[in-house]
Amino acid sequence: MKNEASEKPKSISAFEATEQIEQLLKLPESMAHERVLTWIRAGLYLITPTQVEEAVKNNVQVVYLLFNHLHLTHPLVKPLARKLFQIFWSSVSHYLTDAQKLYVILGHNPKIAETLTTPAGRTWVDSCCINGYVVLYNFVWL
Repeated sequence: MKNEASEKPKSISAFEATEQIEQLLKLPESMAHERVLTWIRAGLYLITPTQVEEAVKNNVQVVYLLFNHLHLTHPLVKPLARKLFQIFWSSVSHYLTDAQKLYVILGHNPKIAETLTTPAGRTWVDSCCINGYVVLYNFVWL
């Protein structure tokens, strides 16, 4: 049986992240879109079953979990994150405008799916899409 610690992904260095961003920006638009969707999925996979359970119980939105985990409000990260979100807004909004897509990605883990199949879990996913879109839109465009 896995414990929560074993679910944490390996960190990448700032150098590796910068290289990936540079490669992304050199890709043709359609390929870049797919790469961004892969990154979004990867970001959502970082959320653990315990975090989802607590988030549903306390109505904590996914967007805040990701903001905290990825340090998006850090003064060094924020300008780059905003620019990337602006460039790839259509890819980001691809998930935020469809609760079913978010549900499928988060539900890849059977323990998370257990939580999400409850009425509270379904309501939480729906509100994550609405709130996530509003919060991210304000972060990116305002």
